Amino acid sequence: MEETLKQKQSFLRENILDKGYNADDFMNLLHSKKGESGLDLNYWSMDELTSVVQEFLSMLNNPNENNIKNENNIENENNIENENIITQPKINIDSDENYEQMCLEKYREQKAEEEKEYGKCTKIEKSDFSKQNNIEIKISFPEKIDKGVFTKSFTSYLVETFPFKYQVRKRFSDFEWLQNIISSQFVNYVIPPMPHKNYSDRFSESLILKRTRMLKRFLEGILLHPTMRHSKTLYEFLSINSEEDFEELKKKYSTTNNNTEETNKLQEIKSPNGNIRISVNKEKEIYLLNIKDNAEINESIMKRITKSYKNLIELMQNVSEKMKEISELWKLLHEKSIKYYETINTSESYKIMNKIMELLTNFENKKIELINNNIREYFRYIKNEFHSMKELSEKVDKYKDTYHKAFEKLNNEKENLYKQQDLTLWGLNENDLKHKVVFLKNKELAFSKMLPEESKNLLETKNIYGAYLNSIIEEYERIRLLNGKRHKDNISKFIKLMSEFITELHISVVDQVAYFDDIRDEEELNNNDNKNQHNNNRNNQYNQNNIDLFDNNQFNNNNYNRNNNYNNRNNYNNNNNFYNNSNNRNRNNEQRGNNRNRFGF
Repeated sequence: MEETLKQKQSFLRENILDKGYNADDFMNLLHSKKGESGLDLNYWSMDELTSVVQEFLSMLNNPNENNIKNENNIENENNIENENIITQPKINIDSDENYEQMCLEKYREQKAEEEKEYGKCTKIEKSDFSKQNNIEIKISFPEKIDKGVFTKSFTSYLVETFPFKYQVRKRFSDFEWLQNIISSQFVNYVIPPMPHKNYSDRFSESLILKRTRMLKRFLEGILLHPTMRHSKTLYEFLSINSEEDFEELKKKYSTTNNNTEETNKLQEIKSPNGNIRISVNKEKEIYLLNIKDNAEINESIMKRITKSYKNLIELMQNVSEKMKEISELWKLLHEKSIKYYETINTSESYKIMNKIMELLTNFENKKIELINNNIREYFRYIKNEFHSMKELSEKVDKYKDTYHKAFEKLNNEKENLYKQQDLTLWGLNENDLKHKVVFLKNKELAFSKMLPEESKNLLETKNIYGAYLNSIIEEYERIRLLNGKRHKDNISKFIKLMSEFITELHISVVDQVAYFDDIRDEEELNNNDNKNQHNNNRNNQYNQNNIDLFDNNQFNNNNYNRNNNYNNRNNYNNNNNFYNNSNNRNRNNEQRGNNRNRFGF
């Protein structure tokens, strides 16, 4: 694998500059080997440079063969036995050629400084949290506090920190204060979002519970950050229990905290070890554009998602209300069925439908709670986080524009000065002015010397821009990976809770169905018993009827016989009567005949 330029430069600095050898002498040796190309490390392999360094050291250790050491060193070497004193030979800096070589070396060092990967910033004053991983936060027991007639009421939250077992009570404005302090301390990072302040319905149970969850996410976001978690302010916020001491802390920060909009020095930025990445290149600037576009797109989509979930929850609440209304109607039917002596199946059917609708209503309410707490609120937090990312990208864009404009302005000024060829306007020192020809023939070297104060300010601007640029790239990668885990954990939790509740619903419905089946079987059993009793009664009645019928037949036979006797007697009597009547008629007729004869008819 081909060695990089940085590796070669690092090798030479370690073996030549750091050991006190003269850089100009070494460059002369490189020039003697390959001419002008010898001063370009791209023409050297690492093995070749190693060989040249060894040769250079050998020349220094053998002055009789190579006239590199000065005369004083030779005399000292003759007088001191068994000692090998190596000093830098004198260079005639009055020579334009030697002075140019010296300036080129300084220019290379300057370029290396401009292209270095890390810069020095302020080291964070670490707290006890720095030594502890897996810190857990619990926020609970919200309590309404009434301070007095002239002071507004507020809600106090119990904040517990484990495993430290800290317990403090904080109000919403305390969390806002912490966010402001963290924002001023870590200007180049994405600050975890806070819930928005709500001036209406501040003490409603739903709002307080929602704030409790959102404030917990805010603190967890700080503790999960690899840099912000070291903040001493965070430690003080979670550990100071006394209200008076906490107010004193806020006063202290109000006098020491300068929350300015702009970062003017790299020292205003903080990191755990006092170093921060500051390198700038085209690839990173292109990545910055992608980050900004992605943050805008994600914020927009998340905003639509949370709005859609809000509409869905409103619809589900309407469905829940309708279900509750239907449940009440079934309950009313059940009560009426008992009053008007409906059948058991009818009455219990109404009761079962009431229970089923109650279960479905509870299920709908549970879905609303799960979607609101585990999906809508979570993605709203992610949306606000992407909004913070977009704001940071806009800030980085501002530093980018500032740097590129300053670079272009300074470069134009140097172009004009170079064309004028008046070195007195360049801001050079006396030695530089003595070697005018060196700078007039080498434009790149001249630019490195021009306007030193302005160049220094430009480098500071570039370093600040580089710090912000690398920070947002690191933040984007961190949040991207973190969101992958958070999305999976949150949605898995939602699915698990939903599955558990669906199982509970299924069991409850099955219980109701089984209860209904038991009632139906009981009624059918009762109906069968009634039928059997009815059949028994009918059989008994039939048997009784048969007995009665037999008795009636016997009675009828007796009656028949009696009737026959009676009829016979009647017939006899009637015959006798008829005979007697006939005799009487005959006698009457005989009498009437006698009478006619008597009277002469």
